[in-house]
Amino acid sequence: MFKQFMSHGKTIVVLAFLIIIENFLKSAVGFVDTLFISQLGLHEVAAVGVSNTILNIYFAVFLAIAAAAVMIARAVLLYWRYRSFQWVKAV
Repeated sequence: MFKQFMSHGKTIVVLAFLIIIENFLKSAVGFVDTLFISQLGLHEVAAVGVSNTILNIYFAVFLAIAAAAVMIARAVLLYWRYRSFQWVKAV
């Protein structure tokens, strides 16, 4: 049964790589926003910087909530499947 769980390792690595790319692109959008707004003035750049910080915090909080929900759902599924906490502890 352990091999069954380890076979998903490649899929997890691919998904993690895609998430890294997504975060890089979000940061690039924030940089480009700041670059375009920098032609207007200092106060405008400060406003964009604050809004980018708030958006990054928002994304981090909801990413953590989603990750926790996935881990809880997997633990519940494993418990229902095997009716034992042995596999839940592995999660």
